[in-house]
Amino acid sequence: MSRIPLADIEQQPESIREWAARRGNLNVFRLLANAPNVFGGWTAMVDELFASPTFDARMREVIILRVAHLQDSPYELGQHVVLAHDAGLTEQQINAIRDAGASTRPTSAPPNARRSTSSPSCAPPTT
Repeated sequence: MSRIPLADIEQQPESIREWAARRGNLNVFRLLANAPNVFGGWTAMVDELFASPTFDARMREVIILRVAHLQDSPYELGQHVVLAHDAGLTEQQINAIRDAGASTRPTSAPPNARRSTSSPSCAPPTT
């Protein structure tokens, strides 16, 4: 359940109602409808992403699932697993995307751990 009340799409301006009718009445859309000044730009980005000639639907869902997994976003994963299936990914492929790199994922370093001296430093040069 959302901590912010979800907007009633039927009570929104016509542009928001039309967009939601095309894309569906998902909770994320209803949440963003609470911020009409943000909604227009966000929906333009979503429309561009879904119509992109750069990524077909399958690759788009691979990217979204991987980022959602890395960002620990169960809501995004839950929404896009269905879309990934629709885009042609198998359950085995989806599980592989979620598990990719699990054994090599960096863990938090202890507070007294030193950085590798081979990596570039972000510290300003000393004179």
